[in-house]
Amino acid sequence: MTAMSPATVFRILLIDDTPAIHDDFRKVLTPDITPAPQIEALATAIFGAASATPPPSRFELDSAAQGQTGLALAQDALTEGRPYAVAFVDMRMPPGWDGLETIRRLWGADPHLQVVICTAYSDHSWSVITERLGQSDNLLILKKPFDHIEVLQITHALTRKWSLAREIAAHMAGLDDRLRAAEEGFTAAFEANPIAQAIVSLERRRILAINPAFEKTLGLGNVEAASLTFDSGERFFDPAHWKTLLAHLATGAAIDDHTCVFRATPESPPRPLLCSARPLTIRGERCSIWVLRDATGQIESASRSHPAVTTVTATAA
Repeated sequence: MTAMSPATVFRILLIDDTPAIHDDFRKVLTPDITPAPQIEALATAIFGAASATPPPSRFELDSAAQGQTGLALAQDALTEGRPYAVAFVDMRMPPGWDGLETIRRLWGADPHLQVVICTAYSDHSWSVITERLGQSDNLLILKKPFDHIEVLQITHALTRKWSLAREIAAHMAGLDDRLRAAEEGFTAAFEANPIAQAIVSLERRRILAINPAFEKTLGLGNVEAASLTFDSGERFFDPAHWKTLLAHLATGAAIDDHTCVFRATPESPPRPLLCSARPLTIRGERCSIWVLRDATGQIESASRSHPAVTTVTATAA
């Protein structure tokens, strides 16, 4: 016969003060259907080898008569790293907690637990339930007396939902880890680059970060750079010119080797820079990364070779 992977086993928790209910759930969710070897061999001889279809899910059922005991089981399951997927909780369980209090405490321990309220009475309206437990898509109500097929169907559906939620959470955690690693790699490259670079917000029109080469080239520290805006019109900026450049980047276009002039102080001689920039998104915010290179040598060389050529410049950071 073709070897098949073992069935997925989901842990189910039943909290109900009626022993007969525990027996019913055990018959429904954990029936003894293991075929005898002779029967399995006879079936293979008659029908051939079994196809490699995935085996159905199996359930491991634990039960408690009171909410306090059920909570302890749920906490132990979490500690073991084998949490329950679904809990069936009776609404009335004197003399201990009622169903809503039990569920509230279960979710306090494990907010991902899928819960089914089992009740034969209209104990609480839906508004009262949501007022005490909050709005949750991890909650269903099952009226007693319930049909065995209904219990089995609900259990299969909720364990599948619980499993998918865990897979998505694990996937998102992996994405977060990769994103964090990418950000760390980007930061390291940004900091180590010997060419002056800056991250500028296109939305806030503010410098968000500079690298050490920027600080060395322009003589601006992080604090001073972060305090400047392109609307300020202070010593380093021509606001109208920079608004035009940022608007260009906001369309998704790039800027390559744009000549700008930088002055360390109002009395300092102009220092030409070649500015290149690319738009990018950082944590949902539209930004741009700038590369600034000293163009003094290039401008002087061009002036000697072509004395009639003039360069259109603007005061810039």
